[in-house]
Amino acid sequence: SPFAVDRNCADEAEVGEILRAKWDFGLDGGVVVANPIPESAALDPAIFDSRLEVALGEAAEQGIQGKAVTPFLLQRLRELSGGDTLEANIELVLSNARVGARLATRLVE
Repeated sequence: SPFAVDRNCADEAEVGEILRAKWDFGLDGGVVVANPIPESAALDPAIFDSRLEVALGEAAEQGIQGKAVTPFLLQRLRELSGGDTLEANIELVLSNARVGARLATRLVE
């Protein structure tokens, strides 16, 4: 991804240490734990971006706005990719669940 992050952790144990320190010091604010899609499930960015442009254009042409945009885009991207985006999203959800479970286990130790 071209997007930078403030901190990159090696594993869930390190994330847990950071969260505990934040809470122990009473620091305000949230923490975003971002988990990239597994490489094996990642889509070609150029192909995805071109499909996303098509879907966004269709949404604009049809006057789709607000909360209706996300379900429209998910459906159109699924159609445009022959189901590849759905499979990628399923893999990301499963990966997020695994990371979340490992992090939760660290936090109760």
